[in-house]
Amino acid sequence: MKVPSARPKAAAPAAPATPASSSALDDDFGMEIERGPAVSAPPAAMTSRAPAAPNVAIDFKGDADDFGDMEIERGGAMISLPPATSGRPSGRPASPSGRPGSSGLDVTYRRLDARPVTPAGPTPAAKVLAWALPVVLASATLAGLVKVAHRAGGWSPMALMPHAFDATSTVQSGAFAGVALVLAIAVGFIGVKATPRSYAMLGSAVGLVLASLAMVTVTLVSTEEHPSPPDGALLIPYVLPFAVLGLGLGVAGRGPSLFLRGGARRVASALAAIAGGALVFAAIEMSSLAARLP
Repeated sequence: MKVPSARPKAAAPAAPATPASSSALDDDFGMEIERGPAVSAPPAAMTSRAPAAPNVAIDFKGDADDFGDMEIERGGAMISLPPATSGRPSGRPASPSGRPGSSGLDVTYRRLDARPVTPAGPTPAAKVLAWALPVVLASATLAGLVKVAHRAGGWSPMALMPHAFDATSTVQSGAFAGVALVLAIAVGFIGVKATPRSYAMLGSAVGLVLASLAMVTVTLVSTEEHPSPPDGALLIPYVLPFAVLGLGLGVAGRGPSLFLRGGARRVASALAAIAGGALVFAAIEMSSLAARLP
């Protein structure tokens, strides 16, 4: 016969009721929340039981860029969302005139077979006149000066500064040499920079350089205590007329190019021809050719 124990066993405590919200959170987040003392179950990822994946279906309708009409199916319930409006237009923006605007990547069209328009050059008659006018004016100026200003025997440049060429004045000899050198540099520079290049001016510059070197020797002779004959001055009657002649031809030769440019340069062309004729006359008067003129 079995005798019951003196102490009856206590009944197991009943489990507290879980609220409805707790079951919902349990389904979604895999955790349990109890009221009273804070007791939380480990997340679903740490337990052996994996939560069931929610049944979600997304349906896209319309343009993929704008996401069109979106429907989300959650557990059999369909949720329709209003169509989203995208801030980016699907096509080119319209211009105020109604035409599609430019996207900035337009390619400019250009015909490759189009011929470039070249300005017309001077006519043959203009070219002939450009050469004839300076020649006529320079020849007329030379002939008029020979008839009016020519002297028998010509004119000697050494008569202008006699002490510079006979080595009796160092100052005059040195001044002539320096001025001739400066003029040679200026005339040579103009001859090189001119368009077209003036070889007559370059020849004139060479003559002036030779005249300057000749006068340098005369200047050195004038500084000696017993001066010797200034033989360098013997070149002056030859190189100086040559330099003036080249300068006159170079100035008159600028006439055609100035005339072809048109406008007020045609007046400059006439003046250059007259000045060139006068310089040629001066060169003839300083040379031995003056003695042969009537």
